Amino acid sequence: MRRRASALFIFLYAGLFYAGLLSAQAPELAVVDGPQSPFVSIAVMKFSTHAAAEYSFLGDSTTETLSTKLARLEGIKLYERSQFAKIAGEYKLGLDAQGFMDQATLSQAGKVVSIDYMVLGAVTLAGGRCAVSLRLTELRSSRVILACEISGAYPTEFFDIQEELALKLAQALKLKLSSLEREALSAKPTSDIKVFDEYNRALAIGKLSEKILALKALVQRNPDFLQALNLLADSYWQADMLEEAKAVYDVILRKEPGFWANSYNRALLLLDMGRYQEAIADLGASAGLSPQDPDILYNLGYAKEFNAQGIRQGEGAHLKAALDAYEKALRLAPNHLEARFSAGLLCALLAQEASYAAEQKRLLTQALVHLEAYLRIYPDVFNAEEVAQNIILFKDYIRQLEGL
Repeated sequence: MRRRASALFIFLYAGLFYAGLLSAQAPELAVVDGPQSPFVSIAVMKFSTHAAAEYSFLGDSTTETLSTKLARLEGIKLYERSQFAKIAGEYKLGLDAQGFMDQATLSQAGKVVSIDYMVLGAVTLAGGRCAVSLRLTELRSSRVILACEISGAYPTEFFDIQEELALKLAQALKLKLSSLEREALSAKPTSDIKVFDEYNRALAIGKLSEKILALKALVQRNPDFLQALNLLADSYWQADMLEEAKAVYDVILRKEPGFWANSYNRALLLLDMGRYQEAIADLGASAGLSPQDPDILYNLGYAKEFNAQGIRQGEGAHLKAALDAYEKALRLAPNHLEARFSAGLLCALLAQEASYAAEQKRLLTQALVHLEAYLRIYPDVFNAEEVAQNIILFKDYIRQLEGL
């Protein structure tokens, strides 16, 4: 049975919960005060390509390979380009057709999204030589941290170029790399340059159904090519072929169970499929492998809000465990927008169920802390007026409790 809101909480419940802000894929926004995240947040934007039409995939290839390498580093948190594009559009940040911005726009972007650094670049192929230029910019200051160009023969030295770029990025960010992380940066996506060329060409296929067919054929012949398997799973997901995507993630996890992102990716898919209990298991595994990641904990809290029948906040849902996960995420990243909102909402709902006035007051006070922080982080949020009105209601109710 679905939990029902009392008159005190109905405005908050209807105005915020049903608004869909609690999506697992909602964008993060940042403020600069308070403790910093244990991760460096980076967006690797799509590299432009300057080459004959048949090599139009080179920018995509470099983008995907660099992203894959950086995702293996413990101190890095990748920000999805699709999320950034959405926020950039909402705030009219001036992205051009290739996703590039001038310095003034980069500085503005740093005030809107929780990205520390942005990687932009271009790939040029001419006369059998490939040159990749790269720029690493600190968003809040718009300061260029690294600007370099690396070139070599194509295709024989393309892997070496990508490896050197990844190492330069790690050095510029002053990351302390373990021996395993150094191996990950140096690892080639595949030992067969022809297979990699086929993968690159699949990247450039615009029609999703055709891309899936090409990738299926590729991984059937090369079942250990994890980068291609991940792209196939992503393509299935994008095509809303969720069972097929899960089957590929299952294969990836069997091949590489010790990498946190594999169980995390499958967990996000399971959330999308409404299979919350299975998602909890994957998120628990991800948290064990990457305990300092607040997004994993946030999504773990989100999943625990659903009961075994898939009803959010229904009877049997582990709401106190969900709140605990949100608050653990906030201890790691106090400005995590979604965790702030979710924690505030749950505290309010739990207060309504509390049997004693002292517990109601404690939970409502905790809700105020979270919701007031939520408005500080994002004062222009579409439901700011509703949140502010509920804050007033909660304060008034706390005064009533104090008078009992």
